[in-house]
Amino acid sequence: MRLRSATTVLLGLAFVGVGWAAKSGTAEEPSPRFTSRPCQDGWLGCIVDGERVSPENAVDTKKRPMPSSMRLGFFDLEPTVSFSVHEGLSRYNGEPVAQIQEEPEAPPPEPTPEVKDTGEAFLGDGSSVEPEEKVAVVVDKTPEPPRYSTPDNNDYSSSPEPVKTPPKDNYGGSKTPDKGVNDAVVRVDPEPPKAPVEEIVADCDDLRQLEGTALLGALTKGHTACLEGRIKTEKSQTKRNKISRVLLINAEASKNGEWARLMRRHLEDIDRSDPDMCFKYAFYLSKKRGASSAYGVIKWAGYALENKSRWSGPTFTKRVYDLMKLRAHAANRLWQRANEDLLNAGSNREELAGKEEKARGKAKSLAREWLDFARAASQNTSEAMSLCISTAGSKKFCKD
Repeated sequence: MRLRSATTVLLGLAFVGVGWAAKSGTAEEPSPRFTSRPCQDGWLGCIVDGERVSPENAVDTKKRPMPSSMRLGFFDLEPTVSFSVHEGLSRYNGEPVAQIQEEPEAPPPEPTPEVKDTGEAFLGDGSSVEPEEKVAVVVDKTPEPPRYSTPDNNDYSSSPEPVKTPPKDNYGGSKTPDKGVNDAVVRVDPEPPKAPVEEIVADCDDLRQLEGTALLGALTKGHTACLEGRIKTEKSQTKRNKISRVLLINAEASKNGEWARLMRRHLEDIDRSDPDMCFKYAFYLSKKRGASSAYGVIKWAGYALENKSRWSGPTFTKRVYDLMKLRAHAANRLWQRANEDLLNAGSNREELAGKEEKARGKAKSLAREWLDFARAASQNTSEAMSLCISTAGSKKFCKD
């Protein structure tokens, strides 16, 4: 009988040891006492045959604690609620699941003010009287202002600090006991949080790096301010040209409304030798109405044509054709406006007639130049021919 009992115990110990070894990987490392996922389906908690399984310790038939993930009891070898490994997912029947209630923290002990050996007795609000003297107590009923939470406390309450002599009032100010007189309450309001100050980056020396940022339209206000300052103080025209181009790239990518101003400044004050930039600005002005825009189209298209030798091949043909077209249409708008002013004038007609004749001559000349280039470059001549006849008043002027 003893041999059989010993054999049973040894088999139980061997079975448990094998279970531990299979679970931890080695026989020398037992499973932890508290398991993170004790349920068969991988959950932190479940209900098996009406019994609740959680990471806390389970008990065997003798109420001895054991890990909740054990399949058999360590001492009695009886199957536990985690015995079967083929259990399905735990079902939720809609009833509230029992939760572990946290024990409420005991409130801190109320501070007891110390009594000095002066023969005075302190009242509840911090004031003091002598033993044989009655003093009217004035209680401040002003509500306590909210306090800001500390990093270690997420709520908006704080426990009272231990009171030292002299005692503290409701607002954290100290009261110095005086004979028969209550001290005035001093309220200290917390300082409001300061608004974050935007950091202004003033380093704009590396133009290559800033050019990559400008392509995304992501230059900060600090960068643009720094670059604007360099344009004003830089003596080298080459460096001013590069800085201005970085600002233009950023303005075009970000669409911040500064592109037209920056382009005009670049062409007028820094460099106008780039025909592509002159062409781009002339095309931009052609979309606007007004005499000033028309004059600008003729002006910047002319500067672009002065440097047309930088283009070649199909690019040369297309750009020159488009520039001559822009000039001719702009000159035609100026002539039409001068003609309207002459027709609507009640006086000073001679002066307006001279302006109208000059504007018509300009429009006729530019339209003929556009037509001649279209013929020479084998481009479409129908639009150029129509404009030439309109400004000249006859087909004879526009023939070969």
